[in-house]
Amino acid sequence: MMGTVSEDIGYLIQIVRKDNEMRERRVVLEIAPPRIAAIDREIGGLEKRLKEAEQAMEKWKREKLRLDDEVKLDGMEIDKKKKELNVCKTNEEYRAKIHEIDFLKKKIDKAEERILEILDSMEETRREVAEVQSKINEEKDVMLAERQKLTDAISRAQAELDALESEKLDVLPSLSARTRKLYERILAARGDSAVANLVGDICQGCHSRVPPQKSHEVRRNDALITCEACSRILVYYENDT
Repeated sequence: MMGTVSEDIGYLIQIVRKDNEMRERRVVLEIAPPRIAAIDREIGGLEKRLKEAEQAMEKWKREKLRLDDEVKLDGMEIDKKKKELNVCKTNEEYRAKIHEIDFLKKKIDKAEERILEILDSMEETRREVAEVQSKINEEKDVMLAERQKLTDAISRAQAELDALESEKLDVLPSLSARTRKLYERILAARGDSAVANLVGDICQGCHSRVPPQKSHEVRRNDALITCEACSRILVYYENDT
């Protein structure tokens, strides 16, 4: 009987080791995706900001081009009306031409003021484009490299997790019927692991302190002893360094 229990504890140690390794892989699977999402948001934010700045620049260019054309056409119209002044036959006709010329001059002044505003906006937008483009050039490759590293880590962790799950399933049939029944009952209750190793006097399943006498008994690895706090089966092995 003692040999059988000792053998079962040996298998339980294999199981808890695999549980611990699987827990490490699950941490990667939990941490990496949110970081990848954050990187995607950051890159997307930079690219959106660049696109919006470039679109704004195109908008300013189109408006300036339109106003330049209007100023040119209005200037030509002023020259035409000035020539027409020389052939006016009445004072009323002359005053009408002068009024039209003044209107066109005011229109040109307003357009030129707007052009100056646009030039200021274009310069500001040009600086924005340069700043964002520089940030993208400096940071995007680094972020993409980190993203790829995380993606690879996820793939590797998932593959290792699947392999560990399979290895753990291969160990379970080696347990005696009594021990396996106990193991499965505890696993159903705890949900993650039914076995915990003892480090010092601390159960690594719930981090509760185990009484010295029980801790001594656990270290012998010759009896099925459960943690009073979490009910996991306690085993003892030296942690790998």
